[in-house]
Amino acid sequence: MASIDDETRPSDGLVTWLGTVAGLVEGAGTAASATAERVAALEAQLGLVLDETHRRLLLAQDGWEPTGRTKELAGPVRIASVEWLGRAPRTFSGPALEPLTGAATARELLDAGVTLGDCLAVAVDPFYGATYLVPVRDGRAGPEVVTLAGWAEEDTFIGEIYPSFADFLGAMTEQVATHARRFVARETKEARAREVWHAEPAVVVRGLPDTRQQLASGLLTLMGRLARSQPDAPWEIATRRWDGSPAGLERVMSEATRVLPDGAHVLFLTASTRLADGRAWQVSVTRSWPAAAKDHVLLLLRSAGDGGPPAPGEVDALVVEAAEILSPSSVTASSTAANRTATERGIPQPTGYRVWLREDQLGTAAADVDGGEIGRRAVGGGVMLSSPDGWPPDQVVVEASALVARLREARPEPDDGAPTSDEGGGRLSRWFRGRRR
Repeated sequence: MASIDDETRPSDGLVTWLGTVAGLVEGAGTAASATAERVAALEAQLGLVLDETHRRLLLAQDGWEPTGRTKELAGPVRIASVEWLGRAPRTFSGPALEPLTGAATARELLDAGVTLGDCLAVAVDPFYGATYLVPVRDGRAGPEVVTLAGWAEEDTFIGEIYPSFADFLGAMTEQVATHARRFVARETKEARAREVWHAEPAVVVRGLPDTRQQLASGLLTLMGRLARSQPDAPWEIATRRWDGSPAGLERVMSEATRVLPDGAHVLFLTASTRLADGRAWQVSVTRSWPAAAKDHVLLLLRSAGDGGPPAPGEVDALVVEAAEILSPSSVTASSTAANRTATERGIPQPTGYRVWLREDQLGTAAADVDGGEIGRRAVGGGVMLSSPDGWPPDQVVVEASALVARLREARPEPDDGAPTSDEGGGRLSRWFRGRRR
């Protein structure tokens, strides 16, 4: 990417754009600059004179279409190169170029006999379905840049109109810089989570109580455990008023339950609290009647507060408490990065750094399964699987999920007369006799 001679006195918008994108690629440059001869040939081909700031951009940087990590940092905005400009369409069916207010659709304006006219497409944002156009009047392009937004012709509308190409570049600079900041922040957070998975743990409970009353009672107990350091801490439920009582919670849950066209009932509910030490918890519930595979309770630590992240043992205790209070089929505890990895790869749940399975989820061959480095112990009428805290997220989700699948293999039919705990010589006591880690 060429530098700009100080004598050309480029606009601030151009300077900030070039400085921003150069920083994203750490000085490695982007596209090569176009020569003055190529830009002049483009103008002759198009039969117009480019906006001065646009011309200076091409002479310094022939378009912007990053790849690799730079693409992840910069986001979806693409700015046309000389070659692209030479083959871009010139007439668009859409709103008029005159300053418009509101969002009249392209189809409405076309029906009224209004067309966009002659213009030059100078940039696109494929994520938002936006094309940035410079109007051509009397053989000159610009000065304004018009946002033509929308994925389909009938939904197309005028977006923001930038007074000049320099203003457009300034807006794109802010958009790219904002995207880069958010991307780096997410990377940093995920890197922190990889180093300390339990920094902001997500505990997922599956296989919930049958009735709304049972679920409300269990949730209330669990929320009290989360806020044990400040019993009077208020919980807020999004879009609902709750007086803090068990009956009140059951009433709120009833109000938040929707009836689907097929007759099924679905509950979505989120409660949150922030304690005096800065620790912030969020409890989210998804429950269907009849029960569905997606049903779960999510316990999410949104902020660790002044005391720092919880220790792995504290997360282990929360998993056991959730298992004992809600009597679910499984409870998992993991990091956001590990959960995202499992979702992206389609790895079956339950999986995570900690996995608790109720005893009746274990197959008859469970005692013979070798868990490798994943520890296990009998607790709360089930088995707790503990992956090494230092494992990266991708290794955790793959190996924990595979172990869960092996433990469930050859699962027997329920036997009402069989013991369901360590008492009476149940499967767990036989399994863990001499196997505790």
